[in-house]
Amino acid sequence: MSKSTPIFIKFSLVAIVVALVVGYIFFNSILFIRGPQLSIDSPFSGALVDNRLTKISGNSMNTSFISINDRPISVDDRGNFSEEVLLHDGYNVITIEAKDKFDRQVTKQLDLVYNMEVDNS
Repeated sequence: MSKSTPIFIKFSLVAIVVALVVGYIFFNSILFIRGPQLSIDSPFSGALVDNRLTKISGNSMNTSFISINDRPISVDDRGNFSEEVLLHDGYNVITIEAKDKFDRQVTKQLDLVYNMEVDNS
């Protein structure tokens, strides 16, 4: 074994440790870089709704606060939410807002039309 072999092994181990630390920092910083994420599963915007009490469901990621029409709602441990909203006759605008712990926010708007003539409730 030559004298440079132990130096090569030490350098390789240090390089591996540095690469792991940099990878860990990058992986965890992606959540910060992306900011809050919000998706609405149902109903879709522009839907004609035939039930006055309508369930809005979706998913949020990287959020610390979420609200529907400025009313806080809760999410499960996977970020899923499901909340019932009472609609007015005709055209309704529902605003869903999510914020992260750095106060960055994302807002989605649902435009729903309640058809009172076909109400199933």
